Amino acid sequence: SVLTALPSGSRQLDITVKLIASAGEVTFRDTKEGTFALRVAPWLAVTGNKFDPVGGKGHILTSAGHQDTAAWGTRATWVSYFGPDPQGGTSCITMMDHPSNLRHPTWWHVRDYGLFAANPFGISDFEASPDSPIKKGTGIGGQGTKGNFVLAAGQSFTQRYLILLERTSPDAARLNAAFATFAKSK
Repeated sequence: SVLTALPSGSRQLDITVKLIASAGEVTFRDTKEGTFALRVAPWLAVTGNKFDPVGGKGHILTSAGHQDTAAWGTRATWVSYFGPDPQGGTSCITMMDHPSNLRHPTWWHVRDYGLFAANPFGISDFEASPDSPIKKGTGIGGQGTKGNFVLAAGQSFTQRYLILLERTSPDAARLNAAFATFAKSK
């Protein structure tokens, strides 16, 4: 992982995770629960949760234009969680999914109460039809197999994510440019 201070005062964290099936075949099962995740501060959440019933004044925006609760289970190259911070400014956390990642662009298990996760494995939940026994967004995961991924013994795969920490609201043009730069990186 590499943490970089940007000229704007923002920070970016480039994270690389290499998974190796060193002890035999590994099956990553289909689940909506997420793969690479963050929890945002309660004041940045869109709604309340058990730790802060009032909730924050935050918002969610995806590169595909989905907002707040409509962002859950959608595919996008990046997602931003943003809103006012306790000091009276604006905070924004953007996570980007590298094009070399498994099943890019990934699905996002991003919830209005502060859960923020990239997940290439939860296909059955994310793409469930309304009449499916696995209802989209119900939290009944692990029943499907479409998202299963088998890593053969001795094989590996690598996932890369970029996290931008900024003191501004998300700007799609600026974030798309940042994603284009990230996408070109090896």
